[in-house]
Amino acid sequence: MSSDESAGNTAKRSLSLPSSGRLMAGKTTGEVTHLHEGETVKCNLCGADDHEQLYSARNYGVEFTVVKCRNCGLGYINPRMPAETIEKMYSKRETIDLGFAVSSCGPLAVNQRWHDARFGKMELHYRGANPSYKTGQPLRYLDMGCGIGHTLEFAKRRGWEAHGIDISDWAVEEGRRLGRDIKLTTLENSGFPDEHFDVILMSEVIEHVTDPMHELKVARRKLKKGGIIVVDTINIDSFFMRFLGERSSFIEAGHLTYFSYRTLRETLQKAGFRVLKGYRGLEIDLKDFLVIYRETIPSHKAQAIELALTVARKVGFGDFCFGGISYYAVKE
Repeated sequence: MSSDESAGNTAKRSLSLPSSGRLMAGKTTGEVTHLHEGETVKCNLCGADDHEQLYSARNYGVEFTVVKCRNCGLGYINPRMPAETIEKMYSKRETIDLGFAVSSCGPLAVNQRWHDARFGKMELHYRGANPSYKTGQPLRYLDMGCGIGHTLEFAKRRGWEAHGIDISDWAVEEGRRLGRDIKLTTLENSGFPDEHFDVILMSEVIEHVTDPMHELKVARRKLKKGGIIVVDTINIDSFFMRFLGERSSFIEAGHLTYFSYRTLRETLQKAGFRVLKGYRGLEIDLKDFLVIYRETIPSHKAQAIELALTVARKVGFGDFCFGGISYYAVKE
């Protein structure tokens, strides 16, 4: 068993992430209740202060409300805890369930073929934006919100210069123990110079940050001209999100912003990027997808359902998926 897997098998504390109103964090030593005054926020995409309620939910002991901007359609939790409170809580070990800190892609995290396919897609889009680039040349890569840094290992195997950042004390310590180059910091305070990276990955991170637009603008500064950013997150317009509503596992206290395929594209464009390609669901090719799922999901029924949904997306029912969207964008 790998050291990563050993970490995942250690005793878990319940995840407690910030939102508005009352936060109750369950621990093995008993229940602890934190009371905070919620702050109202405006739409991060268009700045409007005009919204309608979408969902009212409670999970991980947190009660919160998801609203939708009437002007641009962006979803977000409102009211919510102050940004400084949220940042402090993410830095605490007891606020991070191992399933979140270890990986942003669950059982796919340690699958060689999954990462080969995804890094191949990064190279494809990087080459599209930089025609002089030859596949196999080393790139300088940053995983933003990397947890313990799974992707850094796969980037290094491609010969890339791999760096990671995260604000979780525990995740950074564990990643460093495994020999990975991870800084305990935000990107803005990381000390990395501007125009430093060729590729930045934000995998299931943008929905957690308090100011997505600001984070994307900082990321753009840190990219070289021709550098690309890869952003993936949940899709609030997906069929399953609409069908399950607040019962969806994606409606979660730690997800502060809820993008659709359209609003994520518009957010990237407003932050100064040119969008190269957007994907609903997994962006890897169908052949790789089927092999990977045979290796990671033993249930033939689950494989059949995913195959049917993938075909539905390919023939035009784009939002008919479990919730994922991915975008590749370039700094020009």
